[in-house]
Amino acid sequence: MKTVKYIMLSASLTMLISLPAMADTVDDSFNFNNTEITGYTSLSTNDDSTSMVVNPGGIGIKGEGELFFSNSIYSKLSQTNLFGTFGNINLGLQQFIPRGGVVKPLRKYIIGAGYPIIEGLSLGVTYYKIQTTDGSNLDTSSFDAGLLTRPNDSFSLGLALRNITTPTLGTLQINRTYSGSIGYRPNGWDRLTLTLDGEWVEGSKPDRIRGIFGIETEIINGVNIKGKVASDAMFKQLTWSFDVGLNFPYVGVGYGRVMNTADSRDAGYVKLTLNKSRTIFEGEGSNLAEISFKGAIQANKDNDLGLFSVETNNSVYDYIQAIEKAKNDRDIAGIIMNINNFSAGLASSEEIRNKLEEFKKTGKKIIAYVRALDLKDYYLASVANHIVMHPVGELQFTGLGGVQYFYKGLLDKIGVEAQ
Repeated sequence: MKTVKYIMLSASLTMLISLPAMADTVDDSFNFNNTEITGYTSLSTNDDSTSMVVNPGGIGIKGEGELFFSNSIYSKLSQTNLFGTFGNINLGLQQFIPRGGVVKPLRKYIIGAGYPIIEGLSLGVTYYKIQTTDGSNLDTSSFDAGLLTRPNDSFSLGLALRNITTPTLGTLQINRTYSGSIGYRPNGWDRLTLTLDGEWVEGSKPDRIRGIFGIETEIINGVNIKGKVASDAMFKQLTWSFDVGLNFPYVGVGYGRVMNTADSRDAGYVKLTLNKSRTIFEGEGSNLAEISFKGAIQANKDNDLGLFSVETNNSVYDYIQAIEKAKNDRDIAGIIMNINNFSAGLASSEEIRNKLEEFKKTGKKIIAYVRALDLKDYYLASVANHIVMHPVGELQFTGLGGVQYFYKGLLDKIGVEAQ
């Protein structure tokens, strides 16, 4: 896996060096925020390599490597992008050749980093440098920052502040932009996501605030269809866009188009990733769900601290929900129980075990992987079709409980002394 990452990093750096030969086009009203990489983006859902220009808070959330390349196909307004994700670090390059006099031909270098503050909450920062490529030798630089939180399976929230230092390129000032987004998945279903984004450029009139409503679907495995409609506060500037993507296990391709009353533009993209995706080429029931049984759990779920409280996934309820979700997912063929220093009472273990028995009745399999096993752990693991132990694992069968007996009173009554 490390070798693959190094190959992806080398390929990304090679393409970054060679990309200046690629051309791009934007119109006179060039948007320096430039977040519409394809036909669809949302601050609250974006967590791939394009997040460095959409919402830096999404950098590194998936935790593996990715290469992303997109370029226009037929539109008059085009954009070339190359992004790479390596752990919590992103590298990127965008290139533009404007037709009008607002900005000159540009090249934009970007580096970003993300950091998970707590489970479900990540912050990110990107630094970018813009250079003209027409010999005028103008350049500028600034920072973007973002936050992405996913407190539970249903809600996500994204915030971004771009062009923090309000840089200038020649006589052109690039203003700060404030953006926010909320995403909602009905009942935590990861096949449908609704998003609502808002964006305001500092110094512009309130009626120029943009609102964007979007929808993401994956009804068929590996076929992603996304669309959105955007407008200013007065509904004078309407924009429609869509994005259709097809995923293979580690490769994705797609096409997106943005349409408005003035002009339209499109882009095709391809990405290579170390994160395996659902794909239409896999049959049903070809995946396994891993459920980690680690640490102490409680019988009841934590008191909810509000809509955006962070789930700890350490209650019986959470395990029951995870098993139920795997039972109803047609793509899941079985469960891997990863048992490691699990501490639960007999009542909790019995409730979880009963739910696993219900899961098995659907014909799906269970495999238990253990490092150390006592009798209570074995009681839980015994529901599995197979139990696999680490080669240097340990068995401790000391019984489920113990009782102390006191004989001193009895011995005193019958006149027996202990020696």
